[in-house]
Amino acid sequence: MGNNKLKEYEPIKKEMIGDENFKELKQYAEYLSDLAKNLDIEEKPEIGGDYVNLKSFTGTYRLKNRQIEVKCNNKKLKEQELETIRREVADWMAIIGLNQKAILQFLKPEIILYGETLEIPYSRLLAQLTEDALQNLQPTIEWKTYQSPNPQGKIRINQTIRNISQGRPMASYKRPKLTIESLPILLMLNSHHKIAAKLQKTIQNHKNKDIHPIRTMKKAIAYHTSITDTYPDLTAKALQTNLENPENIEKAWKQASTNPTYQDIILLWQAYLTQQIPKPHPQPEKGESTPNPISKIYELWCLKQVTQQTQKITGEKPKIKPNHEGGATFKYPKSNITIEYNTQISRRHLTAEVPQNWETPKLRPDIRILKNEKTILTLDAKYRLKIDGDTIKQMITYLTLTAKPVNNQIKGIILYCGKQEDTMEIEIGETTITIKALPLKPTKQSISGLKQEIKAIT
Repeated sequence: MGNNKLKEYEPIKKEMIGDENFKELKQYAEYLSDLAKNLDIEEKPEIGGDYVNLKSFTGTYRLKNRQIEVKCNNKKLKEQELETIRREVADWMAIIGLNQKAILQFLKPEIILYGETLEIPYSRLLAQLTEDALQNLQPTIEWKTYQSPNPQGKIRINQTIRNISQGRPMASYKRPKLTIESLPILLMLNSHHKIAAKLQKTIQNHKNKDIHPIRTMKKAIAYHTSITDTYPDLTAKALQTNLENPENIEKAWKQASTNPTYQDIILLWQAYLTQQIPKPHPQPEKGESTPNPISKIYELWCLKQVTQQTQKITGEKPKIKPNHEGGATFKYPKSNITIEYNTQISRRHLTAEVPQNWETPKLRPDIRILKNEKTILTLDAKYRLKIDGDTIKQMITYLTLTAKPVNNQIKGIILYCGKQEDTMEIEIGETTITIKALPLKPTKQSISGLKQEIKAIT
């Protein structure tokens, strides 16, 4: 097998890997582009006629007869720093329940073997979410007492029969009874039915019924069928309900507003409908790393630092509310501080007037810190070594349209992987706009600098 080693953002040309491998890589890049769009990742792979640029999707890509290793730029993040960030983001998101399961799955991707179907990773995720959903419900436990006549003579009996003969109480566990016709539950049951049917169809099309992928599918079908058989009435209701209707999806989100597991079930349903999980790949061998969207992981790590430093400054743990757009709100009620992550700002919340006949620009800053519902600091995370003019223009747009001056001052911070701290000021009338470029890496000195900035503004 051939091996190509490249740096991130380096184009991979067709002539380097051959037509067959290039075709497969191109399909892979298309999956990653869909993922980037779904998770609001700014930099998606660039696909040309005779080249593919995977941008910040670093890792090992194992193709049919070639292996491509895309390495992170160690001037941005050293290998140890990158592993620290990966680990911290995965652990932190699992703890706080941020609704970005797709990213977590990308950090620890599902294994798929040659010949398996796309439904397998969905099946595994659905099984995990179903058990989480059922675990939150009270199980039905029935105690029954059995009394038998005195056994005659000596017989070999197992412990269960012995207990029955001695009149000991027996506990039988049943799955919790679901009676609430909530839309997230109906989505879950519909997903079980659809995936089981698709797996069954895939098996029928296979000539060899005794290969590992087929055995895996049969086990998955048995599980999905056991769920739908346990709740036949609700499953029938799920199949009668139009669960692809946007209005029903919106209702489902409202019903799931306080339940992260239900929210993940809805996300999985939407991803399945649009087939937006990236093409799974074999488990990496020793020395390899799975492809990761490093720019998004860096953005999430910056968010983690901002929320944790704010927690240290305020002395209170935030109340976290994920939204179905992949963002979240962190509220510190005693301090009247709110941190918004990846939240779309509507026209009515703009602080500057935009003519009615103008199209409202898409404004979704990475991080906003609000005090008493007023923006006091806007932060943008950039996985870059240098800050370019477009990044500064974007920050100016955020600040002029979404933040109100405090003592004639508006401030924004661009967090990036470079080394140099820099500040620029722009005078607009009586208002001074300050934009600071602040290096942020997993070092005590770097994180301490961020803490001082947040402390000064809050």
